[in-house]
Amino acid sequence: MPNELERVPRTRTILLWGARLLVVAALAALLLAARRQRSAELDLVQKDHDATERRVTEIYGKAADQLGSDKAPVRLAGLCALERLAGGYAEHRQTIVNVRCSYVRMPVGGPGENLEELQVRKTAQRILLVHRRPGPARPTGRTGASGRTSAST
Repeated sequence: MPNELERVPRTRTILLWGARLLVVAALAALLLAARRQRSAELDLVQKDHDATERRVTEIYGKAADQLGSDKAPVRLAGLCALERLAGGYAEHRQTIVNVRCSYVRMPVGGPGENLEELQVRKTAQRILLVHRRPGPARPTGRTGASGRTSAST
């Protein structure tokens, strides 16, 4: 009988330590799963940010190329693309304002400046005037090279 009495506490102790070990292992597995989840979420956020930056760079590059065109409607399209970009990505707004200002400050072709170039420059000035205050971009009504007014969203 004494052997049997000794076995019960020993068995309980073994079971208790086994249960504790199992809880520690489960907590470690839970912690590992949480870390993996967090890492996957951070990777997703980084990939999304990278894709957004690539998209902004692509739109910005095309708009800058359009501003360098010799055709007024293409330059107007470049200004509109920059306006959409500034409205959607506040962190790039100041750079875009700087580009517009540089465009307006560029020397013109001479005393016989054509009417289309004048219209492009007035549009650039109008966009700058509407967005002169910090804050979210506001929709504007502006006149394009054709003389028609279009609303920007």
